[in-house]
Amino acid sequence: MIRRFWFPLIAAILGAVVLVSLGTWQVKRLAWKQGVIAQMEAKLEQAPIALPVSVSFEQDRYRAVTTQGRFDGPAIKVLSSKKDEGAVYRHLAPFITTQGRRILVDRGYTAADAQAALPAGEFALSGHLIWPDDANNMTPDPDLEDHLWYGRDLPAMAAAYGTEGIMIVAQHATPADPHVTPWPVDTINIPNDHLQYAATWFSLAVIWIIMTTLYLRRAYRGSKDS
Repeated sequence: MIRRFWFPLIAAILGAVVLVSLGTWQVKRLAWKQGVIAQMEAKLEQAPIALPVSVSFEQDRYRAVTTQGRFDGPAIKVLSSKKDEGAVYRHLAPFITTQGRRILVDRGYTAADAQAALPAGEFALSGHLIWPDDANNMTPDPDLEDHLWYGRDLPAMAAAYGTEGIMIVAQHATPADPHVTPWPVDTINIPNDHLQYAATWFSLAVIWIIMTTLYLRRAYRGSKDS
């Protein structure tokens, strides 16, 4: 009689182990995500520095920097979306610094049906160093003739427009660029739902154990009655 309970008992144990493991993994992901957000916030709170001669993805990501120079064509549009606003264009362009460096600047965004002419003259910019990862394997190829992209792909853009692999997401320009709205760089929209996911998995583990216990008790009573 005992043997007939082995399979549901083993299934109960294995199921509980799997569900608890998934919950534990989400707790670890929560700690990792909180660390990433804390590091990002610390970088965003630092005073801006002059654009370094050499930059590091690990050390300088989200670092606030300043530079001076002028925009150089072409004007690049990246189709994107913004919460509560829908489809928008992010407007990028090569930027030649007073030191002669050619980098990329994310100027800001407009509604998808608006224009944003490339401004002329000298500008002082401040913003954050970003290595965007908008593009993936499903992203359509860019229309290089019209300079229309469907995701910011920094290596591909740098190669296409002859710039360094550096992008500044501008927050302020002097004089101000009236054509665009700076895209905010913050942690507000970074998803961090790992606590809810962990609670879900742990709750399922408890429910699994309770249901299995009830099943085994009922099966045991039924076997005694028979």
